Amino acid sequence: MSRKCTKRFVHLVPTFILITSIRGFMQKTVLVIGGGPAGYSAAETAAKNGADVVLFERERLGGTCGIWGCIPTKTLFSAAVALHDCERLSKIGVQTSAEMDFSLIKNRMKRVVGQTEKGVEFLMKKAGVAVVKGEAVADISNLSVTCNGEHYNGDALILASGSTEGKPGVFDVEGVWTSKDLLVSDHIPKSMLVIGAGAVGVEFASIYRSFGCEITLIEAMDRILPFEDEEISKTLKRSLKKQGIRVLTGSGVLRVIEGGEGVFLENGEEILGERVLLAIGRRVLSDFDVERDGRFIKVNSRMETSVPNVYAAGDIVGGKMLAHEAHVEGIVAGSNASGKNLDRYWKCMPSVTFSIPEVASVGLTEKEGACTGKFLYRALGKGLAEGHMDGLCKVVADKGGKFAGCHIIGHNASELIQEAVIAIESGLMMEKMAHMVHSHPTMPEIIMEACRDCSNKSS
Repeated sequence: MSRKCTKRFVHLVPTFILITSIRGFMQKTVLVIGGGPAGYSAAETAAKNGADVVLFERERLGGTCGIWGCIPTKTLFSAAVALHDCERLSKIGVQTSAEMDFSLIKNRMKRVVGQTEKGVEFLMKKAGVAVVKGEAVADISNLSVTCNGEHYNGDALILASGSTEGKPGVFDVEGVWTSKDLLVSDHIPKSMLVIGAGAVGVEFASIYRSFGCEITLIEAMDRILPFEDEEISKTLKRSLKKQGIRVLTGSGVLRVIEGGEGVFLENGEEILGERVLLAIGRRVLSDFDVERDGRFIKVNSRMETSVPNVYAAGDIVGGKMLAHEAHVEGIVAGSNASGKNLDRYWKCMPSVTFSIPEVASVGLTEKEGACTGKFLYRALGKGLAEGHMDGLCKVVADKGGKFAGCHIIGHNASELIQEAVIAIESGLMMEKMAHMVHSHPTMPEIIMEACRDCSNKSS
């Protein structure tokens, strides 16, 4: 080494040591409670930002979504759709019949869940997150956690413990099943009463009807999917009835028959079934000493609670209680816990119900908007060609003429809605959406056509 290089290296050594020392001094330790979408996304984000991260999970990585919710139910849904599709295939000239092997369907579901769990484990390992299995007890004021007799101190704490099923009031009866009970069972009931016609209830009703189960869907409010667009709800109700599902709305349950063999409605009607499936309400797992907003933890735009350096994300903070919502909340919480400065950055949050047919929505409803446009599946070239003719798309513009909402029922609604999300997040005008070129014939043209209908009304 030349003298010049040697001298230069000597000058760099103290600087390198100083920088390394500062980085070591500034490196944060972040403790995350909960291994669901909010927790593991928060942990991964914080670790990528240079923090030492410990994630605590009492059961399996993946949370309700990966182990007991989104992933297993959508695996069953894929089989249900395949069975249901036989009718459409016969209408387009493909004569076929399908035989169901429920044991194979359930075994595949278990494999998919296992792969999902391993995927999250890989993400944590790749990010350098230490995972501790066990019941975590948080000391909020000291930013510490005790688990399996070990004590962990942190610079920041992220609460992402999620929610679980409950049996409120009259449903706290032996024999009443939750969705977890149904997923564990290897038996298809001959008949089932589904209590609650929100997303969970409607999805299980669709799936198990395709599997041959006689379904009665019971909803206390005046319509199914009560928080969706009214026309969408009515359209889905007609479709479910065509499939042989009995739908009762405005029907509160007075009591459950002993053993869960049926219910008495508030109007006095007795309805019997082999199983009663409870698909309403979730109990939030948030026994932490922080400020609350009702049963949920109160957070600001940075997902920070009332206690400095304590953050919360996912079901315990309320909202729509969706996995993708929990995921982005976890990113915000993980960023801020590791020293960054990030606010909630999304303008809208899409919702999808994997019923048959699918329902998807985002943004303003027809009542909230200034102008709406609509287009039917049966008028769409691709819909006609493929035989997907049942459904509609409705778009909503705000007072300023911006694309502000979209509501879809029909084939592939879960995929189509993403174009609407991009439009809202980008602040696109309805007129722009109406003239955006789409490949033909394709299903996304239905959004373009609905936008044209809206633009024609407002011009």
